[in-house]
Amino acid sequence: MTPKVEPRLIVDELGIESGDVLFIKASMNHLAFGPRETLDLLESLVERVGREGTILMPSFPYPNEVGRPREDAVFDVRRSPSQMGLITEMFRRLDGTVRSEHFWVPACARGRLARWFCEGQETVLNPFGAGSTYRRLVEQPTKMLGLGVTANYNILAHVADAVLHERYPFEIFLKEPVTGRLRGYDGRERAMRSILVSQDRRLRMKPSALIPLSPPLAAAHRFFNHQGGFVWSLPGPLFFEEALRLGTAALDAGRLPPWLGAQA
Repeated sequence: MTPKVEPRLIVDELGIESGDVLFIKASMNHLAFGPRETLDLLESLVERVGREGTILMPSFPYPNEVGRPREDAVFDVRRSPSQMGLITEMFRRLDGTVRSEHFWVPACARGRLARWFCEGQETVLNPFGAGSTYRRLVEQPTKMLGLGVTANYNILAHVADAVLHERYPFEIFLKEPVTGRLRGYDGRERAMRSILVSQDRRLRMKPSALIPLSPPLAAAHRFFNHQGGFVWSLPGPLFFEEALRLGTAALDAGRLPPWLGAQA
């Protein structure tokens, strides 16, 4: 039997420190963590970053493989459960956690910068563009963490796409915004519009392809294997800077950015 690893040791291995800003994408099943271990890991992360730190997680109200909510669905910022895995729903339910008011790609956040990350999202048309929660990740020294998932789940590739996409030979963002229903913290239900990412393009993206092409990114990449599951961290602003640099160079040479690979 493979010995269990204390969740706190994972936090140590990733170099998490007091005051850190963390964005976490996780699959506890791939770490062989049940509810008890998952709660221990969450509590260890919250304790480690402390009062001055901030933790964010995706809190989408639909499974990742679906790509978008049902057209008749109403996203309730207070009550709609997160469908992004056990740890994200545990996090949503913690006292002091807030959630962005976005019917498609809401995030939950807790800590000193939580409200800044989440505010104003009901008026953002491109949820990966200027003013979005995910663009704000690169405006802070955010550490991107993967727990049980590969670096191909790094959401910052979409933030780079929001800058570069007009030069792509295809649509990475759907041309026509869609309308969804949102029930906000004030209890009122209203419509909001958002641009969506092409589900077909999203599933073929490989943000991890950027890492070996960038010496500073490769040097900053922490990575290890826990019971068959990947655990990694990357500095968010550096990933974004290198994505823009290498993506622009590729486009100038008539190629696609590295994370888009051979998509036609």
